[in-house]
Amino acid sequence: MKTALRSSFFAVLLWTCALSFARPAAAHAVGLSRGEYERRASGLAATLTFARDDAATLPAPLAASLESLVHVRAGAQNCRARFAPPAPIDNGGVVVRGAFACARAASALTLDFEGLLGALPSGHRHLARVTDGSRATDAVVYAASPRLDVPAATAGAAPAPAVADRLPALRFVGMGIEHILTGYDHLLFLLGLVLVGSRVGPLLRTVTSFTIAHSITLACAALDWVTIPPAIVEPAIALSIAYVGVENLFGADVTRRWRITFLFGLVHGFGFAGRLRDLALPRAEVPLALFSFNAGVECGQLAAVAFVVPIVWWVERKGWLRGWRGRMPSLGIAAAGVVWFVARALGGA
Repeated sequence: MKTALRSSFFAVLLWTCALSFARPAAAHAVGLSRGEYERRASGLAATLTFARDDAATLPAPLAASLESLVHVRAGAQNCRARFAPPAPIDNGGVVVRGAFACARAASALTLDFEGLLGALPSGHRHLARVTDGSRATDAVVYAASPRLDVPAATAGAAPAPAVADRLPALRFVGMGIEHILTGYDHLLFLLGLVLVGSRVGPLLRTVTSFTIAHSITLACAALDWVTIPPAIVEPAIALSIAYVGVENLFGADVTRRWRITFLFGLVHGFGFAGRLRDLALPRAEVPLALFSFNAGVECGQLAAVAFVVPIVWWVERKGWLRGWRGRMPSLGIAAAGVVWFVARALGGA
């Protein structure tokens, strides 16, 4: 018995230490920025929007760094970049406006973001839209695919219609999936729910209540109806993880757990909304982006649950979750929640 307790203690200690040093407060580190590029007779006008944290990682001054990090070519010739100093926006981010002067502006263009993406945190995504009269070219560029090719200018093109002024919904679906699958705190919270509530009926009620709740607050936050600072939201998410782990240790009532899960889902929804709000999308684009991003979050969440539940069922049938061994995962989840709470409360979120 002493050997088992000793093994349990050191296993939990190692797990907690690993979580403590694995960037514990960076659960939503998938950075997003937005760029609107309009082809003109002299070249390309540019408006780039960054979240404040992402902008802070770029070399100062920001305008000069963008001139050296973002490159545009018209045919085989490089365009000359000029950016104005950044201006703050209401959501806490910054917007930088500038232009690329191109001698052959009507030629096919290549926008190269390799330098910009290399200077931003790993995994950053840049939503780029290039408009040319009635034609719009949209893309999500990232480290493995940092360039966007735009066809030659359309002669006598009319102004772009409103419907072309929206980003494709599927791109936000993919970002929602990525956000949940790289949101380690959300995944750990779901794991805590599944560990003791893997029976189909209670599990469906629990996951459904969490989904409905975080969809409500995601919408409220993305539409700026309710705003809660990340300094409050992120520690609260960490506390919800610790609570689930502790509740598992003392015997959770899985048939009624959907009630508390609904409350925690409201908190997690504000965490999901952070990056969407950082993009400062035009008001007309928010509903489509919100619906698509939320759909992606749900797809990612269901995929995670569908992957974990069969494993938990198999482990339960083997009897490996009985006794002290069954307490280890929940103890680790509770410890991770406490570590994350302390890190975020001290300013790490």
